[in-house]
Amino acid sequence: MREISGGSRQCSQSDLRAHFGLGDASQVDLLRIEWPSGIVQEIPNVQGRQILTITERQAGVTNTPSLTASRSVNGTVLLTAAGQTNLRYVFEASLNLAQWTKIGVRTNLTGTAEFANSTAINFPQRFYRVLVP
Repeated sequence: MREISGGSRQCSQSDLRAHFGLGDASQVDLLRIEWPSGIVQEIPNVQGRQILTITERQAGVTNTPSLTASRSVNGTVLLTAAGQTNLRYVFEASLNLAQWTKIGVRTNLTGTAEFANSTAINFPQRFYRVLVP
């Protein structure tokens, strides 16, 4: 088991690669990845002595969700994503369209997933997007 996070050292970043020793084994029967969003990926029969690049994604994603936003009187922004059910939706915000920050994760159980961003009152202009990894 390895837990990986970046930025744990001053003036540098930790290595984001996980290294596992297999002893006498030549393969891993099941590689299980639990992402911070809650998505779990399992990869069976992984051969040893290789470097894998694994991207967070959910099985069964076929459609891109739509996103609408509305601002309440107190400045809170309500984001509503419509799309496939039973998937995790990641809401992100940006001030410049180049750097994005995850602001919330919701599971779409009914066809829409909502996220209320109360920190939006601190920003006169902010961009939003929703991802279904």
